[in-house]
Amino acid sequence: NSKVGARHADPLVGVMDSGNSRRHVFKNPDFFPYGWRMKEIKITGVHGPETKMVGIGPTKVHMMCENGTEVVLCNRESVYKPDCPVNLLCQNLVEYSDTGVQTGMEVRYLRQSLELSQGGRIRMPYDEASMLYIVHIKPEHSRKYTPLHTRPNFRYNSRTGYTSMYTSPSQPDLCTTGN
Repeated sequence: NSKVGARHADPLVGVMDSGNSRRHVFKNPDFFPYGWRMKEIKITGVHGPETKMVGIGPTKVHMMCENGTEVVLCNRESVYKPDCPVNLLCQNLVEYSDTGVQTGMEVRYLRQSLELSQGGRIRMPYDEASMLYIVHIKPEHSRKYTPLHTRPNFRYNSRTGYTSMYTSPSQPDLCTTGN
C-alpha cells in the first residue's frame, strides 16, 4: 500500500532526526507564523555538504499528548525548505531549546514516544514502511495546507528581512524559557 509508506511525507508529520543537531527543517510554511528570511547555508545530507538558499525563521509546532494536553515546541531558527521530502525534527532541539534549556521532553525510541517531565506522553510510532519514527504535528494556526502564492497576506518586510504570511511582520521573541 503506497499510502502507508507515504505517511512520513505528510505535511503534518515530523520525522524524528537523531542525526541532525542544528535545526528543525520544515517543508510546510504554516509552521512559520512570523515568516522567514532567506539565507544561504551549508546543509550536509546523504549526498555530502551542499550550499542551499533556504528560509530561516522562528517556528511553533503543536503536538498532542495521549491525555489530550497540547504541547508547543518553539524554536527561533528553523529551516523552511519546501523541496525537502519530509519535515525533520531535530532530536537535540526537542530535548533542549536553542538557548540550551531543557524542554522537559525526552525522546524514547524503545517506548516509541516523547516522554514529558510532567508525566505526559506523545506517541512517536515507528513507521515500518519508511523505517522512521514519526510524530503528528500541527502549526500554530490550524488551517488547510496551501501553497504560498495563494496566500493573500504573503509579503516581504525589508526592515526585518522576514517574509510574512500574516498582518504582523514583526519577529517575535520566542522560546526564551524553552517552553
